[in-house]
Amino acid sequence: MKKNLILLMICLCNVAFLFSQSQPLQPKQKNTRFQSYNTVSLLTGESGVSVGIQTVNGVQWKSFFIGGGLGFDFYGIGTTPVFLDLRKTFGQGRNKIFAYGDAGYNIAWPGSNSVSFNSSLQEQKGGFYGDIGMGYLVGFGKNDALILSAGYTFKSLSDNLIAYPLCVPGVVCEPITDRNEYHFNRISIKAGWRF
Repeated sequence: MKKNLILLMICLCNVAFLFSQSQPLQPKQKNTRFQSYNTVSLLTGESGVSVGIQTVNGVQWKSFFIGGGLGFDFYGIGTTPVFLDLRKTFGQGRNKIFAYGDAGYNIAWPGSNSVSFNSSLQEQKGGFYGDIGMGYLVGFGKNDALILSAGYTFKSLSDNLIAYPLCVPGVVCEPITDRNEYHFNRISIKAGWRF
């Protein structure tokens, strides 16, 4: 009886093993992948119209994206924004709506601020960079997409200028230090490519 029970268990295990081998394994769907968003932007605000260039690289997980970005911002005073980018896509299929938000720091370009003939730039500091908006992805191929978006963007920076006044001979003249803070509020329209 004991032998029959052991033989029955071995047969059942062999049948279960053979049955599991005949079932094909379902491929595991990848939920995480690398994405790169590269855009050219038109920036418009109180100081006129200018352009910007950005690249954002990171990880897409389901409908969420987190990445780091770097750009060149020519609006007002030239800066290089370095920032964290968060995105959420909505919808199914190739074409999708997305919302994004960026927060980071502007690095001021040396000598990008104009200085008058009787003053000199003592110090230039970057400041906060922020961008928020919505867009539309037009899908091509497996992961490629055309990017169209619009949003609000903000950048701030500051500088210290030393002005040397024209002095009358015999009168003591001290240089004047002036601190300037710049805040640029802009509307941003972007077009680019995601891969």
